[in-house]
Amino acid sequence: MIVILDCYGSPKYNQNPLKPVGNALKEVIEVTSIEEAIKCAKKYINIHRLRNGNWKGGLVYTDDSETYLGAITFYGGFVSNETDFGRFALSHYHSVIQLNARHQVTLQNKENKNSPTLDQNESIRKAIASNLKDLLLIRKVSQNELSNGTKIAKTTIADYVRGSTLIKLENLEKIAHFLNIEPAYIDPTLGGAKPITKESLIEKINELFESNELIHVDDARLKTIWY
Repeated sequence: MIVILDCYGSPKYNQNPLKPVGNALKEVIEVTSIEEAIKCAKKYINIHRLRNGNWKGGLVYTDDSETYLGAITFYGGFVSNETDFGRFALSHYHSVIQLNARHQVTLQNKENKNSPTLDQNESIRKAIASNLKDLLLIRKVSQNELSNGTKIAKTTIADYVRGSTLIKLENLEKIAHFLNIEPAYIDPTLGGAKPITKESLIEKINELFESNELIHVDDARLKTIWY
């Protein structure tokens, strides 16, 4: 089997979320057991002095890279691909990769002086505005609270909600971090996540009630709804 070791900056630590921490580089290491994968992950974390918000790796696959087995957590545990947290780890890692890829494309477009058309920009802005409105409603967060929590100007937040301004990458990461969601839930161009809507949320809650799984609502249970 193989384990992927990777990290990125965290806005929580005033780091650039689009870049690795320090001199850390992505590593793909062959291992013979989960125990060995955990040792490799701990060594990588210690060498690069990572904090919890930096850890984006730890994904374990079969030798052929075809089957995802689970993930090594920051604290050295292993979560199976059959658990909600194991599936979330995979989704979160790919979301970070997609965000970084979008950043590279943006830089390339600037160099080539080749930006999206006005129609494309307008469509993206409207989609982001719609998703952001739904998320603020679901999370019961006001624009002022979002502004205070992310240190993004209130007028800028209002522009994003109205769809008059295309959200910046660094601000997208800050808002996603504050709302405790994946960036793809806000920006549909990232892919890899189904946008949250009131209808989909109600549908998910009803499914849990019908299956008698929703007995006590706590943070762990809410995660199965948000993600």
